[in-house]
Amino acid sequence: DALYKKGLSRLHLLRRLRSIGGNSQVLKSFNHAVVGSVIRSAVVCWGAGSSDRSRKRRTS
Repeated sequence: DALYKKGLSRLHLLRRLRSIGGNSQVLKSFNHAVVGSVIRSAVVCWGAGSSDRSRKRRTS
């Protein structure tokens, strides 16, 4: 839930930046740096939270 809220707040910042006239290169850099970091941390958290049995099931 916290990661979801963090992601939404970053997307809001991206939309706000676009609405005030941020150029596409700035928007792309912001997306890769800020929004991407939230997604990467979510993937790490979800991977760490999966059980051994479900991990084995995915790899076989």
